[in-house]
Amino acid sequence: DLSDLVTRLTDQVRELVENYSQEYYDLITDVEGKGRQKVMELSSAAQEKVRYWSAVAKRKINELNRQVKTKLQEINGQLSDSQEKLINVAKMLIDLTVEKYSTFMKYIFELLRWFEQATADSIKPYIAIREGELRIDVP
Repeated sequence: DLSDLVTRLTDQVRELVENYSQEYYDLITDVEGKGRQKVMELSSAAQEKVRYWSAVAKRKINELNRQVKTKLQEINGQLSDSQEKLINVAKMLIDLTVEKYSTFMKYIFELLRWFEQATADSIKPYIAIREGELRIDVP
């Protein structure tokens, strides 16, 4: 919208210059003294155009400012919601990681117990324990 406004203002200035350039030239070459009156008329017309453009630009800027504030408030609300969702997802991932880690550690402990039992069972035939005696048979 702002770029359209600037384009329109540029076109209007170009049009103003094109429309009044011949009159300015006529004023400069005017020998009867009417040039001063024409310059004042043209100056008033130019001032009126500038006032109009200023008013249009101010209205447009105020409208855009209001729209930007509204969008920023919407974005702020969305960021708050996103932050809350991110925190919840992070908590869920941490809980899941702890759960999976616990399951993995249980598996490792069971594997170690199995190794311990398998090793103990395989060396039992070679070790004999009696009161006051330990006998190890080496094959």
